[in-house]
Amino acid sequence: MATANRPPGPEGSQTGIINFLALRSTVIFFCHIPRTAGTSVHTTFAPKFGGTDGRSGGFEAGRPFFVVSDASQLGAVGEIVRELPDRHFYLGGHVGLHHLPLAGIEVGESDLVFTIVRDPVERAVSLYFLTKRSPEWFVKTQGEAAERGFEYFYSFQRDSGVYFHNDQCQLIGNTETYEAAVATLERHFTLAGSSGAITLLEQAIQRSLGETNGFRFALSRENAAWHERTKDGGWRKSSAIDEIVPEALRARIMSDNEQDAQLVDLIERQHGGLFSRFPDA
Repeated sequence: MATANRPPGPEGSQTGIINFLALRSTVIFFCHIPRTAGTSVHTTFAPKFGGTDGRSGGFEAGRPFFVVSDASQLGAVGEIVRELPDRHFYLGGHVGLHHLPLAGIEVGESDLVFTIVRDPVERAVSLYFLTKRSPEWFVKTQGEAAERGFEYFYSFQRDSGVYFHNDQCQLIGNTETYEAAVATLERHFTLAGSSGAITLLEQAIQRSLGETNGFRFALSRENAAWHERTKDGGWRKSSAIDEIVPEALRARIMSDNEQDAQLVDLIERQHGGLFSRFPDA
């Protein structure tokens, strides 16, 4: 990544915040960790880039909007990107920066690169209820595991190697370690939010986008399966998490995903819910 100085922000301000939608030479890349409100992020950006919804696939020549389910789809993305009239597109999905060379894509200082992290226990519970709610999205054995209760489901997913091995650090830093994830964030990411403080990320991205044809970055739903909307428009944790995750199991999940827990703690506690390379974001 280049180390060029950032240009002035929207409306000529000197904050260093870039109006990403106004520039025609910028990439918006969202590193979508599963179960972190990612589909809502994709859906919010879709209209600005000619997309129809936040689902993966369905790439079309000339349309600068890409949502991928995994790195295997990046080759197809790269073919379309090479034919675009300018370097201005949205790419989101379950891929990290280390995967982007598969599409011939390299992000730089003028690009918006962001992600959302989440408490490991909440994330596991969210995946559990998603599997119960939409078993057709998963292989049969995963759906069957969910029917046997949360603790069995968690153990099954971890033992199979599919989930819950510090997945968040892995996707961000290409390794399970907290140190590698933090190094990648500090060097390459513009913003990193937390599902527990999602409003802060919404506000920071909106400031980064500036006033562009009335575009407003606001997620349609928090997408944390067991959070509830409050009367004042905020979110609160539902008691359902505490009801199905006994203290011993909670401790086990946090231990299994200790590196992820440290990463979430960094963003939620040390950075107040939002990591930002913009001093004024």
